[in-house]
Amino acid sequence: MPTGMQYIKDFTSGKPRPLELETTAGVLSVDASGTTVPVSGTFYQATQPVSVAATVNVAGAFYQATQPVSIAGTISTSSSVTKSNSTLSSASSVTSGDFSSALDASSGSRVLIAGTHSAGGQVEIHVSEDDSTYYKLADETMYTDPDGAFGKVLDFAPKYLKLKYGSGGTVTALGWVSS
Repeated sequence: MPTGMQYIKDFTSGKPRPLELETTAGVLSVDASGTTVPVSGTFYQATQPVSVAATVNVAGAFYQATQPVSIAGTISTSSSVTKSNSTLSSASSVTSGDFSSALDASSGSRVLIAGTHSAGGQVEIHVSEDDSTYYKLADETMYTDPDGAFGKVLDFAPKYLKLKYGSGGTVTALGWVSS
C-alpha cells in the first residue's frame, strides 16, 4: 500500500480499500447513528427539548422546569426583564400545511416557542413585518422529540411569528416574548 493514503477495510471482501475524500475542503464526515459517541468539553445545546402541559406559567427568566441545572458562581442581572405569552395553538386539530395563530413579538428582543404535536414531524417558523404576508424563517425548522415535544429560543424577535405544521395531528403551542 502506498504511504500517505488512508485505507479502510471492505467487510465484504476483507481487503483494504483507499479512502478518498470527495469534498474540496478534505473533510471526512462520520455517521455515528445508532452508536453512543462520548463528547467532552463545554458546549450548549442550541435547541432544548421542551415539555408543555395544557397551561404553562412562567416566572423569571425562560427555563425548562424538568431540566437539571448546575450553576457555579454568582448570577446577576443589570436590567429588568418583562415577558408576555401567547397561545399559538391550543389542543388544535391541524392538517399538514396549517398555520398557528400569530404571535405579536414586536415589543420584544427574544422569543421562546414550546409545544407538543401528537403526530410529530416538523414545525416551521414563519415571520412577517405586517401580519399578512409570512415567510419561512431560514434554518429555523423545529423537529419534534419522540414524545412529540418541540421548542426553540430565538435570540431576536420578529414583528410577527406563526408556526406552520408539517403533519396533521393535535397541537398545543405557546410563545413567549422577552424584552
